[in-house]
Amino acid sequence: MLGYLAGLLPFVFCGIVGAAAVAELLKPCRPTLQPVTGRWSTNLALFGFQFGLQKLLVPLSALVAALGAQKAETGLLTFLGVPAAAGMVAGILLLDVWKYWEHRLMHAVPALWRLHRVHHSDVEIDFTTSERHHPLEVMLSIAGLFAVIYLLGIPPEAVLLYSLIATAVVVLSHANIEVPQWLDGALRNIVVTPAFHVVHHYADRRETDTNFALVITLWDRIFGSLHRENATVKGNRQVLGIEDFREPRDNRLHRVLLQPFLSTGTNKVPESGSNDKPRLV
Repeated sequence: MLGYLAGLLPFVFCGIVGAAAVAELLKPCRPTLQPVTGRWSTNLALFGFQFGLQKLLVPLSALVAALGAQKAETGLLTFLGVPAAAGMVAGILLLDVWKYWEHRLMHAVPALWRLHRVHHSDVEIDFTTSERHHPLEVMLSIAGLFAVIYLLGIPPEAVLLYSLIATAVVVLSHANIEVPQWLDGALRNIVVTPAFHVVHHYADRRETDTNFALVITLWDRIFGSLHRENATVKGNRQVLGIEDFREPRDNRLHRVLLQPFLSTGTNKVPESGSNDKPRLV
């Protein structure tokens, strides 16, 4: 089963990305205000940076961590003697609640927000935004994932199954696709939908700091971070992204990589040849 799940992951990722791309072409929810070429080249380059770490190395390395914990008979679930079936369910839930709190910490801790705002600086949210993460954030996320898997004793099967589920949900929740309100209303009671997640990308920080869930929306309800706005209405265009990075040139790869090192209030990287210099911190 482990080999089957591990081999399935790349196919799930490619299939979901392809489906999201087609759906955005056929039934977009929001009009696109900026050319996709600049954004996509940067987002895909960031994906290239993290490809080995996140889409290939992470699930397999996470599996190694889970197998190591299983062999050493360590971790909370092992200590409690949780049966295999219950351990699978508990493992998936624990991984998702960890991702919720990791995401929330990325917003709450200033140093982490500097890294995470690279993801939020995309002013046109689509399926490529799901891969727009600073490499340093990716490495921190990987380290946290390994620690959680080992300390909690997450079963290997749960790790791989959660990777499959999260991969599909994360790509689709960022996609610029129109989901019927009745369907979105039913789905968002359980899982993150595009309309549920796009609120998290609104430029207003009061809305940005809501809807942190990665897969299961229950955590936002339990921990008081739920935003109840329905963003499914076609043409309901809110301002997305971050105010300090609104120009098309801010999507250039070198500028995006420098974003975490720019001090608050001087979040612009000057044009080549300009006398203005960003203040690095």
